[in-house]
Amino acid sequence: EAVEPRISRASRASLGAWGKLLVHASAAAARNNRAQEAREMLEFAALGFEYEGDRGTAARIRAALTKAGVL
Repeated sequence: EAVEPRISRASRASLGAWGKLLVHASAAAARNNRAQEAREMLEFAALGFEYEGDRGTAARIRAALTKAGVL
């Protein structure tokens, strides 16, 4: 839980921070030609934002992944 929050017990703020960190980490993975890892991080980020209550951000992440043809 120190690195990845347990979704069932984490606070909304923790989930939002976790999602934001995953978005940044996915950008680094993409720059290093690790597309699969970047996609997985973005999928988890969308999940974190959704559980946080930020469905708009989650929807934008999923729309971008769909547009890119990876979802």
